[in-house]
Formats: sequence, structure tokens, C-alpha cells
Amino acid sequence: MPRPGSRENISWENMDCDLIKVLIGLRRSGKTILLSQIRDILIKERNISKENIIEINFESRRFKELENADAFYRYVTD
Repeated sequence: MPRPGSRENISWENMDCDLIKVLIGLRRSGKTILLSQIRDILIKERNISKENIIEINFESRRFKELENADAFYRYVTD
């Protein structure tokens, strides 16, 4: 569900640089929704391939093994 004004509040000026972006906020404040909207914009409007986007939910048991730094690095770089 799109949140009114959230897209307009994204600062796109540094989105194309190699700096790491950090999204912080209160629990249940819409961070995941905002990241999903950014992902969709990158895919649909900026023609970024889905294969170049990594999504990891650390609350999912599927990614339990990524708590190890070496395993996480291998997953992200493969």
C-alpha cells in the first residue's frame, strides 16, 4: 500500500553513488514498505535488474545462517 508523500520524501541525489544508505526508524513505522517502494522504482523506472537487488529478512529462518559474517559476505557476493 503506497504511503502518501513517501516517494516525494526520498532523497534521490545520492542514490547513484557507492555510499551505503541507512534507513532507520521506529519499529512498525514503514521502513520495509519504503524499501519495497524504492526497489520497485529502481526496477520499473531506473531499469535496474532484479538480479542486482538483494533482499534479506533477518527475521526469517531462511536467512539464519547469514548471522555469520563470512556466510553473509559469500551470500552477497555470489
